[in-house]
Amino acid sequence: MDATNRFRTRAQFLRDCADILAPTLIKPDYDAAFAGIDDYFDAHQAEINQAFPQPFRSAASTELKAAVVSYMAARRANRLHAKEDE
Repeated sequence: MDATNRFRTRAQFLRDCADILAPTLIKPDYDAAFAGIDDYFDAHQAEINQAFPQPFRSAASTELKAAVVSYMAARRANRLHAKEDE
């Protein structure tokens, strides 16, 4: 992501996750966290892609794969609540 997208992602995160923010961390700490994980995704695209089994890996778009990763991360962080949880 470019710097603008990282900033906008961090800004929305701070709004959406205000209830779980660490009080000792400040915006530059979050900026560094977002830069670090974004850099990790860039450096490990091949490994992340390999985690998807066939035929999903070859049939799914990058956008769809990113959505799956996003949903899994949100669920692991207890930020995604499914209708089936009710």
